[in-house]
Amino acid sequence: MSRRVFNLYFVLLNLLLLSLMYSVNIEFGPLSIVFPSEFIVILMVPLVICHFVASEVTKVRLFHFYTFVLLFFLVSFLGIGFSNNPVVATKALFREVAYFAAVFIGLITFLPDRSYIYRAIELIIISGVGVGLLGIFQQLNSGFVLYGAHASPFFNEHGTFGVMMSYCLIYSLVMWRSTAKLTFLNGSLLKVSSTIFLLATFLSYSKAAWVSILVSVLLLAILWGMESDRDLSQKIPGLGALVVLPPVILSLAILAAGIRLDELAYYFSLEYSSNQERINRFAAAVNMAMENPFTGVGVRNYVFVYEDYKSIVFNTIHADSEGLTSHNMYLKILANRGFVAFGLFIQLLLVYILDSLNMIFSMGKRDRDLIIAGLVGNISYMVHWLANTLWVGRIEAVFWFSISITYLVYSQKLD
Repeated sequence: MSRRVFNLYFVLLNLLLLSLMYSVNIEFGPLSIVFPSEFIVILMVPLVICHFVASEVTKVRLFHFYTFVLLFFLVSFLGIGFSNNPVVATKALFREVAYFAAVFIGLITFLPDRSYIYRAIELIIISGVGVGLLGIFQQLNSGFVLYGAHASPFFNEHGTFGVMMSYCLIYSLVMWRSTAKLTFLNGSLLKVSSTIFLLATFLSYSKAAWVSILVSVLLLAILWGMESDRDLSQKIPGLGALVVLPPVILSLAILAAGIRLDELAYYFSLEYSSNQERINRFAAAVNMAMENPFTGVGVRNYVFVYEDYKSIVFNTIHADSEGLTSHNMYLKILANRGFVAFGLFIQLLLVYILDSLNMIFSMGKRDRDLIIAGLVGNISYMVHWLANTLWVGRIEAVFWFSISITYLVYSQKLD
């Protein structure tokens, strides 16, 4: 492979990872683009495809995971003809495939060794600090009651912001503990960045992000506790601090709101009832899947047919509003793409998790830290899926990036 071609891809990859934090949505009539991240993806895809077909196709390991992803996309494309709005479905699928090709296939075929992954993770952490500080600043200015603070204008809602900060927190924690030497960040700076990401996540008031962080921290404690290179008794204080610190910081943030706690409490009350409304959206998604078991209603078509499948289990203040989302990624896949695509989606997630765990317990510490960072980051996202969808380009990129870590290490291990 030409060194010039590799350098071009790595430059574009770094620009993409940086732009994920600082992109904005631009409307072009009926179309929209997240700029500049999706513009960079458009540049990356032809480069990846040409390189893949021309020189590397025989070297790419056809992992079980890789096969399930291709089948998942194929089944999704076959369902376009049955979609309520095939134009929206086609555009959404092409966008999904573009992110997968640019990040996952690109990393697997281009990167010569995993040292470049450390540089990419470091870039994500550094760029994320700025967005995290912006979100915290917005909350400080609002008296800690700005529900849905999302580091505007770069994130259009608090859930996406919470997910991205969760990813950054996991990366920062694992790199802080890792023995790998980063270019710009040392242990002290990683402690600071971890604190920033933790505060930003909780001040986003994304409840799903809070739960995903707690699950991720406990998972990190388990994975680190099972290692044999350090005595477990030396780890207990640090692991305990990781479990206790999030609720402590959250409590302090809430206390800082003072007399305006009543305003904050409203957003978590039965009167506001966002959680009850989620049940209504879940029920509609199940109705769609049961009536369209093989193809679903079409990718991103949930919103267009919601009224036809609406099921009001709880009469909330949102019950008569448009069903913009199913509020559950798994049910969204089921409703939009049918049972076959749903089964493939669950299978590819399980294969990835099992492959990652197998690699974690069979690799040296340096590689193990990389895989743990990607796996736990993605599990935090998968937990978030239980209450939200948030399958949007900028997070898709980090999702595929985290998965590619496992298979990049695995591929180079075979070589």
